[in-house]
Amino acid sequence: MGAICSAALSNATKANAPGGIPGGAPKEGDVIMLWDCGVIGTVKSVEEQNRKVTIEEVGSKDEGRYNYANRKGVPEWKPVAAEPLLAPFIPTNFQCTASYRGDQVNGIVMGVKDGKITVHFYPDEAHSCDKTNWKLGTTEHYAPTEVVPGHTGKDRPRNRTPDEIEAEGKKVKSYGVAYIYCGGCGNGVWEDPCPCYTGGGRKGTFCQQCGKGASSGSTVC
Repeated sequence: MGAICSAALSNATKANAPGGIPGGAPKEGDVIMLWDCGVIGTVKSVEEQNRKVTIEEVGSKDEGRYNYANRKGVPEWKPVAAEPLLAPFIPTNFQCTASYRGDQVNGIVMGVKDGKITVHFYPDEAHSCDKTNWKLGTTEHYAPTEVVPGHTGKDRPRNRTPDEIEAEGKKVKSYGVAYIYCGGCGNGVWEDPCPCYTGGGRKGTFCQQCGKGASSGSTVC
C-alpha cells in the first residue's frame, strides 16, 4: 500500500472528480481519502511539484507515499469530512465491526467505492506467514448499513474450512492466471500464506504454474 498509486481515471471520472479543484493539494494535518488507492490517513508532508503526498495510514500506522493528483492535475483525493458515508467512523478513528465468515469481526474502514464501505481485517490465526501484519489480511466491501463504528466483535476472522479453501482454489484457477504457486514451497496463492518471502521458510524450488518441484525458482512448465 505504500507503493505509488498512479492509476489513470477515465474522462468521465475526471469530469466528476470528488476531490478539490484541479491541481488542488491537501495540507499537512488533513485527514484524507485516496479513493483510487483505497487508503485513508493523515497528511504528513506534501510535494506539490511532484503531486505526491506522504500520509500516516489508518490501521497500520505506516507512512505511505502516493499521488494525490493525476498527470493532468485532476485530484485523486478528498477530505474524509467531505464523504458522508465516512462521517460515522471519524470519531472511532475508522475502527468498525462487520460480518465476515459468519462472525462479527473488528476491522478498519479504508474508503468508499461505488457507494459501499471498504473494510480491511487482520489475517486469521491460520496465517502461517505473519499473523501480526495487518496489511496481509482481507479487504471486503459492505453496504453502509452493514458496518457499525467501533470495535465490538472478534479481533480476527475465523480460519477458513477445507471446503472454503478448495472453493477459493477453484475460483483462482478459473481466472486464467499463469503464475499461481509459490516458487519456494509450491503452495497455491489461495492457500494459507507461506513464509517463503521472508527467506526463512523456503523448502526448495517449485514451478509457479503447477506447484511441482523444479530446477529453478523461476522455472515454469
